Amino acid sequence: MNGREIKDTERGIVAQLAGEINEYIRQGAWPEFGLLKVEGSVSGRFPDMIVCLSDGTPFAIAEFKQPKISPHTDYLNALEKARNLGCDYFITSNFNETTIWRVPGDKVERFGPVGITSLEDLKNEQRKIALLSSWERVMNLLVGLKREGIAALTPASQSRFFTELITQRINALLPEYELAFGKASRKTEFLRELRAWAAPQGIPTELGRLLKVSSMQALYRLAVKIMFYFVMRRYWPELPSLEGVNPENITDALRAAFGRALKIDFHAVFEEDIIDTVELTPNAREGIADLVSRLAGFHFETAPLDVVGTIYENLIPHSDRYKLGQYFTPVPVVDLIIALTVNSGNDVSILDPTCGTGTFLQRAYDWFRNKHGTRKHEEIIPRLWGVDIARFPAELATVNLYRQDPSKPEVFPRIIREDFMRLLPGQEVEFKHPLQDQVIREPLPRFSTIVGNPPYVRQENIESVSRGYKKLLSETLMADGYDIAIKGTTDIFVYIFLHALRHLTSRGRLGFITSNAYTSTDYGVEFKRILLNDYTLRYIVASWAEPWFTQVEVNTLITVVENAKPMEDGDPLHFVALKKPLDELAPDEPFQPARHWHRLHALKGLIDAAPFKAEKTIKWRGNDMSIYEDEHMRVISLPQNALLPEENWMIYLRAPDVYFELMGKVGDRFLRLGEIADLRFGLKCGIKEFFILSDEDVKIHKIESELLRPVITSPASIKDSLVAKPDAWLFVCDLDMEELRRYYPNAWRYVKEGETRETRGGHGQRRRGVKFPDVPSVKHFKRWYTLPEQGEWDFLSLRLVGERIFFSENPDAICASDNFFIGIFKDREQRELYLAIMNSTITCLAVELTGRVNQGAGVMNFYGPELEGLPVPNAEMIDHAIRNKIVSAFGKLKSRPPMRIQDEVKQNDRQELDRLVLEALGLAPDEYLPRIYDGLVRVVSDRVNLGKLRKQKAREAREKDIARLIDQIVESLAADGKLRSFPEAFVPPRVLREGELVPLPGKPLEYEEFMGSLILKSEGQKLEISDRLSGPAKLFVFYAAKPGRFAVRVPKDEAVVRKAIEDFRAYANDLRAQLESRLVEMTGDHIQARILLSRLLDELGLSVALNYP
Repeated sequence: MNGREIKDTERGIVAQLAGEINEYIRQGAWPEFGLLKVEGSVSGRFPDMIVCLSDGTPFAIAEFKQPKISPHTDYLNALEKARNLGCDYFITSNFNETTIWRVPGDKVERFGPVGITSLEDLKNEQRKIALLSSWERVMNLLVGLKREGIAALTPASQSRFFTELITQRINALLPEYELAFGKASRKTEFLRELRAWAAPQGIPTELGRLLKVSSMQALYRLAVKIMFYFVMRRYWPELPSLEGVNPENITDALRAAFGRALKIDFHAVFEEDIIDTVELTPNAREGIADLVSRLAGFHFETAPLDVVGTIYENLIPHSDRYKLGQYFTPVPVVDLIIALTVNSGNDVSILDPTCGTGTFLQRAYDWFRNKHGTRKHEEIIPRLWGVDIARFPAELATVNLYRQDPSKPEVFPRIIREDFMRLLPGQEVEFKHPLQDQVIREPLPRFSTIVGNPPYVRQENIESVSRGYKKLLSETLMADGYDIAIKGTTDIFVYIFLHALRHLTSRGRLGFITSNAYTSTDYGVEFKRILLNDYTLRYIVASWAEPWFTQVEVNTLITVVENAKPMEDGDPLHFVALKKPLDELAPDEPFQPARHWHRLHALKGLIDAAPFKAEKTIKWRGNDMSIYEDEHMRVISLPQNALLPEENWMIYLRAPDVYFELMGKVGDRFLRLGEIADLRFGLKCGIKEFFILSDEDVKIHKIESELLRPVITSPASIKDSLVAKPDAWLFVCDLDMEELRRYYPNAWRYVKEGETRETRGGHGQRRRGVKFPDVPSVKHFKRWYTLPEQGEWDFLSLRLVGERIFFSENPDAICASDNFFIGIFKDREQRELYLAIMNSTITCLAVELTGRVNQGAGVMNFYGPELEGLPVPNAEMIDHAIRNKIVSAFGKLKSRPPMRIQDEVKQNDRQELDRLVLEALGLAPDEYLPRIYDGLVRVVSDRVNLGKLRKQKAREAREKDIARLIDQIVESLAADGKLRSFPEAFVPPRVLREGELVPLPGKPLEYEEFMGSLILKSEGQKLEISDRLSGPAKLFVFYAAKPGRFAVRVPKDEAVVRKAIEDFRAYANDLRAQLESRLVEMTGDHIQARILLSRLLDELGLSVALNYP
């Protein structure tokens, strides 16, 4: 390299690379090593390169492949050669990427890619330098590994190394654990205890999911215990060593060791639970012994604590956290909540009442050290308290706080394993003394700060798992002094929120991230009334720049409340809509954490100062409401007494300025839609597959037309005009069975058949397998097959609003399903005028701001309560001279399809109608209409784009998980000796060396069959070799062609060629079956498993043998 001519063969490049490195060694670099040795022959029996110590002892070997061939391809061969030479490490490389492995096969570090896609690239001087630079880093790390072992890695690489190691072992062990749990569950007593253990933690109790989740949790808990045990040995070296334990005895050895640790454990992390008592399979015991051995080799007792902590944090993959019921709050969100909630006084104490694994508490610890100025561990830990009902996350929270400084075991984390709703201020709680065999009792104090992410679960769903819990919730709030009757649909976080407020000190603050549903739902009205009357609201924060959670389709916001009665002249409440992701507003700075916290507190300061910087102030219900906006955020600040509990508070986070101006000027000229129309749900059929029929269904069953009525079931059917058109048939029958049999025999047969049919579940049906007549929604009818009359209606409203906002009319008296709400005007003579007004853009803006944007998919819920309260211009206040003009303009608009709002506002007929409505309200169209259009387009776009961002982030996370999963499977296949390359693994080396050399283009080939003959092609062009090779030889070449391969030798004996092809196909089919079974086990989803299998087979180069001739 250094300008020398580089040989264009793989072996020549390896020799050149070794020569360059040896020049450095001769000049004194890497004195631990002697000169690198390069294998000169092409036999393949010896390593391509050997790295020896200065005394000549082999330390590592390296195997190389072409740049377009995966460097893992030769993994097993390299491992075997390293073992044969007694090396500690081996290297696989394709020049572009290089990986160091530790014998017996654990990935240590990866270098690259360096931009080399073919050997031709190495004729470029920059590429040569990049390759040599990469190998200088390889040699530097090998020196470090010789001196310090794995400790030579950077903290990030160390944590990644052991996280991957543990994850691989857990993935391998999980099927064995599931087998063991399945066997144990045959015992009635064990299953009863397991369900009793699972239910309070929200773990599914249905057998299949129960066994999967509990076995997974048992395995992760064991891994955490083993790691924590090694950390404890750092300070208690008298604890038994776990090295060299026989697999047959591993369970007893761990139980004995954990028993010893339990005597000095501060939080019973090592106590046994029901899931720890399952008798394991021999394979599981062997796998655990291997895991213990590998972890023991890490020497946790000397590892940097930040490395240990990162391993703990990364141990449970995001996909498994979801299965284990753990929704982890993103750290940027946690940090913002802490910054908005804590004060900088000396009496700060922090509680997370649903702490999970302790993310809020860990970040609070960081805040103390880097912002508050309290740096001593023994001063911070007593100020941090956490509560969680589930044992596993509570244990992890304990470990995560303890590991901040394990050198002070007497300073124990205050993590309480209990249901927070059962705890009261001043109540005594117990902790085990870390150094003495005694119990410490402390009263639960009140806190200056309470933060967290309480669960989002409706109370009726909790009640179905834990009977009597609803009563407990109500009794707790009554004991707290709340005189309320909260609705049955209330989310459980409301109870936790209100109960937590009673645990605050005077003027203490609570900051929770929750679903935004409380701002716009029925159950939120009473909750908001309490907050407005009894407390001081400080901040309500949402983001339109990023979804804060991608695992669940729920839109969230942050609410910060102070424990103080609201004051007339107190500080205003700030509604903050973020326009940039939190990572941009306050980037994480690992090496300067104080700067990160400084940015967040500066952000808080900017929010607090918003009323003084605002360029606009609007009168709102007799109060000044300021609006501040810059490129980062929009802040609306107003006195708390300007809010109403009945209104949708999301308007203060979403509404454009013009909306407040309009309502301030002409709000008294609007009526609620419920005042001018009777509103109700569309027809709730309960059993849609019975009552709603397609044209094809009607044809098949030959149901008499007298018993069918046209019905509209989907908003997609409203596509030609604003007139509702039917898209299905509704079965309507008010006859008894005898009359039906006599007059309508086909319908009678349809009903008789229906009596034997069962529900399929889903689509609103909670249970499957219920006979149609027994379905609760029809069981109470006079006859189960007789639907109530829907009655007449004038218009329908969409329940789920996307990018089209409209009200459809019903001149043909068709029926409507429950995908809609329907309405009939009280003054039927005004229906054309009201339909026109309701379809004006000013009403569309009101729809957008009145609906619930609590679902994360980008659609808006627009249900009965929102419809009832929708503000609509009062037709009675519109001058008669303009009424006919409005109706006429609407006549033009309704005859065409409704469009997406960003296109709709550009239409001339739309603008004509909107100008007339604004004039009727006494508003200047030229002044207001452009602003109304801009505002409506923006809020709809924000809503829809947030849904798209959530899907995009979820898709990106899923792609990363899939790529990681495929890498893990490929590596495990290599480690198990199941990766075989064609043709090398299917033809004896001597026979292959003597074969005919056939040139290849360095990429997979295409083929075409013509008159029974195979024609080989590359990029559509026929290859010259295609005419002179026999049929089997062509197939051999076709299978051998892959990226980076420019030639292949074809055996001269056709029998050998045929056998190699047969063996390769058999191998590919066998491996496919094994992989499919494994993927189904891992995903629990046959469709997903097949998708992954296809990608995996492509990655392994096996698709050609399975999908081609």
